[in-house]
Amino acid sequence: MHGRTWLSAVTILAASLAIGGCCGGGKSSDSGSSSAEKAEGSTKAMVGEAFKAPGSDFSVTVLKAAVTDQIGDTKPNAAGQKFVIVYYKIKNEGTEPKSHLLAFDEKLKDKTGATYETSADGALALALAEPEASKGTLDKIAVGAEIPQVAVYAVPADKATGELEVVFSELISLGTPKSVSVTITPSPKKFAGGDAPAGSGAKPAQPE
Repeated sequence: MHGRTWLSAVTILAASLAIGGCCGGGKSSDSGSSSAEKAEGSTKAMVGEAFKAPGSDFSVTVLKAAVTDQIGDTKPNAAGQKFVIVYYKIKNEGTEPKSHLLAFDEKLKDKTGATYETSADGALALALAEPEASKGTLDKIAVGAEIPQVAVYAVPADKATGELEVVFSELISLGTPKSVSVTITPSPKKFAGGDAPAGSGAKPAQPE
């Protein structure tokens, strides 16, 4: 395996553990009262629309989402779950090079209001299955530079279809964190098995 693939895998895993609270299984939690969900500073954006990630110098554009039973040979830790993959890109809109690894927080919210943190297992599997999907780097991102990113969540199968919300929020806040949510509808996706011969040229199927 070439160095860039391992760098992407390690970078995504590190970001998932740091940003996602070390919840490798995509832990969920209750979102609390509806009034808290509509707190001041919470806004919405659309798929394909660039917006400023709260508390950072990066803009975010959510591109698409996919849902799958497994990524390669990796399945969610809990039975009855699916992986939801959110593809997006970030751009340094600041005035100096910055690292994106701890720039903002990201979670997934289902129709019931339950939230899910990123899955480290899913992120590592995706880095191996689709090394070009995320340009993870430990270096600072140059001003004006844009890189693709992914977030992987383990979600109960009955909550992983239809409309979901990916929520980007301030990583550190003295009060209620400001956030931007984007409504997504994941498309079914299948990945080639992890036992495919190296260099065979087989590519994962794209979302329908």
